[in-house]
Amino acid sequence: MFGFGIPILTPSVPRTKKSKWDKTTLKTVIPNVACILPPDLSPDILHTYLLRFQLEEVEYKINHLEEEHPNVLYGENLLTNFTQDNKLQLTPDVRARDSLVSERRQIIASIEKIFPAFRAPLSILLSLQKSIKKINFTEENHFVIILGPRANTLRALEKEFNVRMSIRGPKKNSDNPNEVTDFGHVLIIGNNDDEVGRCASKVELLIKSDENYDDFNHDVDVNSYSLSFDPAVETVPWEDVQPTNYEFSTDRYVNAVDDLIKEINNNDKLAEDDETPERRALFERFAVDLSRRDISCLLREAPPPGLA
Repeated sequence: MFGFGIPILTPSVPRTKKSKWDKTTLKTVIPNVACILPPDLSPDILHTYLLRFQLEEVEYKINHLEEEHPNVLYGENLLTNFTQDNKLQLTPDVRARDSLVSERRQIIASIEKIFPAFRAPLSILLSLQKSIKKINFTEENHFVIILGPRANTLRALEKEFNVRMSIRGPKKNSDNPNEVTDFGHVLIIGNNDDEVGRCASKVELLIKSDENYDDFNHDVDVNSYSLSFDPAVETVPWEDVQPTNYEFSTDRYVNAVDDLIKEINNNDKLAEDDETPERRALFERFAVDLSRRDISCLLREAPPPGLA
């Protein structure tokens, strides 16, 4: 109507660039791997490359075990958290690490069988030369002490001493499954002997302290935690005068301090210096009208925050 054309909203189809050197159809693309293999590879070399990429994936899972352990397959025999005897087995992250280490060992052996010139990465070679120490359990509840609630004790030990700990269950006797001769052990893996030795000493101390623990039985004196006191039995807060057996008055303006002053005045054994007005004034300033104020006002308490 006004001479304007209708715009074309549909985008044009991108044109593929062709080249006589293009070998896209001959390339092998591996998903989730940022690598394109060269064409015309022999089956053995291609298998070696695939194993190498699988090794990189296993290494990534080992280095990021906290995020990747739910995605680790333990194999055909999936271990559960509890056995038939209701005994706790290894934690998921420990089982995932053991499974990944075993898988990595099998991959390296397969690569060396196909390609003997292959050498494992330096990080793996260094990990194979780490210091390892084994501590045997003497009781069946020792692994519970090392694990702690929600495996917090195990993680704290690993973080404190920069080591890795792996708890192994007892070996079963095929002839007599009900016979228990072993309670399992723990493996402490570290970069040097010093860290492993200090962690082993800590573990042995935890086990030894549990053996000497008396079943959580403690005799607690409840009266020692009480803020109140009985003046007829115990001494009053001012301990310079030992009171005798006396009766408290029920008068409105008389309290325990006044009775104590009367007892001092009536006691002939006290020296004359104790009956001076100055000494009596020291006691009188503690007198409190119980009809208006509570006895708890005599107890000194810490001021609230900000008013000190």
